[in-house]
Amino acid sequence: MAIPRLCGYYKVWGILQLLALEPVGAAIPESGSIDGGLRKKMKVALRHIHNAGHVHGDIGRPNFCMKPGGQVFSVDLGVCRPACDQSELRDEMKEVGGL
Repeated sequence: MAIPRLCGYYKVWGILQLLALEPVGAAIPESGSIDGGLRKKMKVALRHIHNAGHVHGDIGRPNFCMKPGGQVFSVDLGVCRPACDQSELRDEMKEVGGL
């Protein structure tokens, strides 16, 4: 799976709400190049969201994280929404190619 697993939801003092997610490693750095292998893993992670019929909505390096073993996760799903049509999915995948 390429989306973090939910471990818990906590409400503290009635004002603070927290989601506990599985550890997903560090964000892909903004600087430097992305090799073909990493880019492919980023696209695979995004494809999991697309296969569910949704667009991520915020494609950027910080929204992909990688564990030390190399597994890539798509994070920050705050603006994720159902796709209106297939062109949205294609366009979003092209965005990963341009990172």
